[in-house]
Amino acid sequence: DALPICLAVGRVIRRAGIATHLPANTQCASACTYAFLGGRVRTMEEGARYGVHIFSTSGNRGLLRRAEALIQSEGMAAVAGLIRMIEEDSAQMAAQLAYYAIEMGVSLRLLEPNFRTAHNTIRWLTARELRGHHELQFGAEETNRLRARFSDMWQIDQETCIHM
Repeated sequence: DALPICLAVGRVIRRAGIATHLPANTQCASACTYAFLGGRVRTMEEGARYGVHIFSTSGNRGLLRRAEALIQSEGMAAVAGLIRMIEEDSAQMAAQLAYYAIEMGVSLRLLEPNFRTAHNTIRWLTARELRGHHELQFGAEETNRLRARFSDMWQIDQETCIHM
């Protein structure tokens, strides 16, 4: 699962006090967006893209093994248990994401587009939307100044946190 890895990467970035920056013509999408949130300062140049969608538990091997075992032991009677298991897993993940957003100083409203966008699509948020959620702290003029200052620091890209 890429999401827990990217949450951990974001926490490492935060502890190290590193800035995150999206240069023009780059994109950060899916689980990568959570690593990006770890930056003490988060900036995005014009032409960069930041994309979100709801997380999916379909890649959670542990959950899939538990579901398979339940089906094998109970057959069709397992349906209610499967639904409950998926609901619980999803609620726990949503709670983790909310806690992480608070930890990173980001408005919980930022999670709304994530939860409203199907897993198999991407909603590209604008810099204005991100600034409204306190994800981006500075406009274009500050971005250029900070880019020069932090040019030697780590950059998180979509290869770091693979799309979920």
